[in-house]
Amino acid sequence: MIDSQSVKAPQAKTRGYDGGKKIVGRKRHIAVDTDGRFLLVSLTPADISDSAGAEAILAANRQR
Repeated sequence: MIDSQSVKAPQAKTRGYDGGKKIVGRKRHIAVDTDGRFLLVSLTPADISDSAGAEAILAANRQR
């Protein structure tokens, strides 16, 4: 399962603007297994789309 969440991060060095949620900050892209255990976590600026973040998570999971 892959999901993302935009969070406010006013002090972050790299941050972006998520227009859908109107948040300036970062986005967490998270992959979990069927039991809910974390597999991978990726932090990006909030202006990265969910699909681009999911592609990065899937690519990193394939390399593992």
